[in-house]
Amino acid sequence: MRLLDLFCGRWGWSRAFAARGWECVGVDWNAPSEIPERCKFLLLNVLLIDLAYVKNMHFDFIVCSSPCEEFSVWGMKHFHPNPKYPEMGIKLFNHSRAILEASGVPYVMENVKPAQKFVGQADSRCGSFYLWGNAIPPIMPQGIRKGATQMRRDGRYKRHGGVDEQMYKAKDVRAANLATIPPELASCVADYAERLLEQKSGWRKISKAATLTASHGHAWTGVRNSPELMPVLAAPQGASPARLAHAAGRGTPRHTPRSGSWSHARTGLPA
Repeated sequence: MRLLDLFCGRWGWSRAFAARGWECVGVDWNAPSEIPERCKFLLLNVLLIDLAYVKNMHFDFIVCSSPCEEFSVWGMKHFHPNPKYPEMGIKLFNHSRAILEASGVPYVMENVKPAQKFVGQADSRCGSFYLWGNAIPPIMPQGIRKGATQMRRDGRYKRHGGVDEQMYKAKDVRAANLATIPPELASCVADYAERLLEQKSGWRKISKAATLTASHGHAWTGVRNSPELMPVLAAPQGASPARLAHAAGRGTPRHTPRSGSWSHARTGLPA
């Protein structure tokens, strides 16, 4: 399985996917200090990536954390009473979203709360991480905070004489570290991505078997021993492909003589 990590930064997303055996391709305009195992890095301006590249590389899942600096200051009125209009932040976010939506690949985009003023309402959030996309887990870990607060909490850096060690680092390095996706969120999305792909693979098998069953009037012998296709094989002869696929997802279908309707042995729900 292949992951595309746009604006990969410190590999917050990719590390969780790579730990599960994924092949990860990170894209950023700043070279990282390290490249984790099972990860490849592409030094490139994301604005140069187009839909053809995404489709030709056959990615299974895409994550994107575009720069949030220009958006963040809009949530700090006390420190930035007249923030600059986030022209580049909007351009990077919208360019990425347009490609991801057109690709048809499951994806998740992440940014900060103030970004919603400029790119639209987020679909969900995990703590202070606001998420857009078509593959966001419905249940996510709670209590996650963005930046220094979370890094202190999980021990990713300490304080020296009352000053955070991040203050000793270069501005761009400090910003990248503080914006890194936490392992809890990355692992949750990686787990959900695998579930989506497993489901997609299973439905392809079911659809193929359903079509063959309806076409030939009997179950295809090549899938008789497949557990996920047993509901299809148990369906009545002549059932439509849609009925067979529906049965596989909700239980073995049975016919009710009196009403002439279908119900399912597992749920008892009407079709």
